[in-house]
Amino acid sequence: MAMDDSRDLYIKNVSVPGNFQLPILDTYGSEVTFLVQPNGEKKDEKKQYKIAFNKPSIPEVDFDFSNYSFFKTEVILSKIDTYREIKKRTDDFNFKYYGSTELDEVIIDAYKMTPLRKQVADEHGLPREVIEEKELKEKTPSWHYGLYSVLEASFQDKMVQTRFDGDDDGRLYSYIHGVDTTLFLVDGKLVLLDMYPYIGEIDPSQITSLEVLDSPKNALALYLRLYPQARPPYPTLGIISIYTKAGEGIFGALNKTEKKYDIVNVPVFSENSRFEMPDYADDDFSESTLIDLRVPLYFNPDIQKGKDGKTVIEFFNSDMAGDYEILIEGSSGNGDFWQKTFGYRVKEDEK
Repeated sequence: MAMDDSRDLYIKNVSVPGNFQLPILDTYGSEVTFLVQPNGEKKDEKKQYKIAFNKPSIPEVDFDFSNYSFFKTEVILSKIDTYREIKKRTDDFNFKYYGSTELDEVIIDAYKMTPLRKQVADEHGLPREVIEEKELKEKTPSWHYGLYSVLEASFQDKMVQTRFDGDDDGRLYSYIHGVDTTLFLVDGKLVLLDMYPYIGEIDPSQITSLEVLDSPKNALALYLRLYPQARPPYPTLGIISIYTKAGEGIFGALNKTEKKYDIVNVPVFSENSRFEMPDYADDDFSESTLIDLRVPLYFNPDIQKGKDGKTVIEFFNSDMAGDYEILIEGSSGNGDFWQKTFGYRVKEDEK
């Protein structure tokens, strides 16, 4: 199965051992993840089969950088400082108007702070509920068919079960009491939307702990990674954080399950990136009351100069006052590279 928007499924009978080809449709992006599962005539045969993928190789290109003016260290540090300042302003604004109320200190007895747990705790805070490996094992029914069925049978006091909307297979989905949207971390890594159906496929025996964070810090940043087009008011958010024996995220967890998925990342065709930005001269945007917090403001990978050697670019600022930086890179017809950095300031009364 191709884990892109198409979710194309490919099935083929093959000779063992041997080679085979699949007529994979044209797919675009940087790479696509494929879930591969051999299906033998006998129950245990799928564990014995190994499938190796031939990936296309990219030819090496020898660049001559003798005439290239590289970034100076102080320019890079300046960009980092500017980004941190903008991010701090954005986070402070989001927390002030759309964030959560700070709760009293949460104390969890006998909580072993592993490196992964510390990473999640530093970023999102301590959990309200912790299901340790021993408890999960003791309360796992013999008839279970995946993680969600175990949570439904034994841990409904900690979270609720419902069905995937429009899912003909009737798969279960776990979410936290009292929040609008539940996000998932596996070994500290955010689970993307196209992998949500496979969280329930994780074998409970491969889980070292499962934790519930119903008032997490910095959850809005995770939510906007999944839903970049979302606009205020944002939903209330919670996090279910899963830690596995493999410690490699959901792909590593799925590879350790009894079903034994082979997970392969294959490079595919790459389209030119399209940078979306609002046009406030348009009526649809001019009447908008949404607050503009974009970072960055403008990106164009293909600016062409006119016959007079000049060109004009136009873009709208965001609603944040402060210092802005412009970085321009270019190349000449004979292969020379150059770059220039300069900035400008937006004052409060000029927004």
